[in-house]
Formats: sequence, C-alpha cells, structure tokens
Amino acid sequence: MKLTRGGAYTSQARALARTLVKNGCAMGSVASVVAKVAKTFGVSVDRSMSRRSVSRAVLEGGIAAKIQLGYEISQAQSNGDGTSHKHTNFEARHVALKVASYGDPSATRSHKIRLLGVDSSVDHSSETQLQGWKDKVLDMSSTFSESPLAKRLETQLRPDDFARKVVTRSM
Repeated sequence: MKLTRGGAYTSQARALARTLVKNGCAMGSVASVVAKVAKTFGVSVDRSMSRRSVSRAVLEGGIAAKIQLGYEISQAQSNGDGTSHKHTNFEARHVALKVASYGDPSATRSHKIRLLGVDSSVDHSSETQLQGWKDKVLDMSSTFSESPLAKRLETQLRPDDFARKVVTRSM
C-alpha cells in the first residue's frame, strides 16, 4: 500500500493520521498503528509517517476547517455564549447555517451549527465579546479568501459579508 505519491503523503494517508490522532492516538505512534493494522490485513506499507508529518496533517485539517466554515458562510442566505472556569472567562462563538450535504449535493440544505472557537477573554463585556467576534471573523475570512478553493470559485468572504448575513438573518 502506498502512503505517498510523488514524494508527498496522499490525502487519504493524511486523513487517516488526523482520524487516529482525533481518536486518541499519540502523534508519535501513528506510524506503528498504521503498520500493525496493515500487517493484520496482510498489506505492507511503503513508508512510515513521522510525528512531524502527522503534526502537519493535523494543522492542515484545522486550516481546512476554517476554509470550509468560510465557504459555508459565504454561501449562506443569511451567537455566542460566555462562561468562566476557575475565574477564567471563556467565549464560545458559533453560527447556525443552512448548508448542503457534502455526500449528496442534490439533497436539500439542512441546518448545522458550526463552532468558530472557544477562547479565553479578559471579561464578559460587550466590547471584549465584539472584539473577539471581529478577530475570529477576520481570521476565518482571510483564510478562506486566500485559499485555492476561493480562487477556483472566484469568490471571497469579507468581514462585512459575514456581518451583513448575520444582520439579515436575525431581523
């Protein structure tokens, strides 16, 4: 079984590494787990993925999630929550969107809740919450707008677009 093509790990190999890490496998153990599972099924693998390569695959998945969120918001026809733990304030930012199914693009759009992130904050003041939203939206919109997907679709997501969609949907 070839984990690489042209010297680079295949998208399936990177996805497998992310799945293993997501389910509790240490990054440094991914190669041995893949090799043992392959051996169990009588398959040999051509190369083992280093801890560093696994780490890069995980980071790549995070960037892909930001791009996906930016895309979904850019296509949306368009709240956050705060809490504290041991005197540290946290802000959770999420959006509810009607999105297409990736498995079946002809299916009707369904409502999904997407998490923009959970971050610590100085306080729960409206100014702090607003600045947190601005920072998240700016990061997500720039990541999406600079992505190959946005360039291929000839689209972008500006922070103003996000604000306009939120205001339009809530009124």
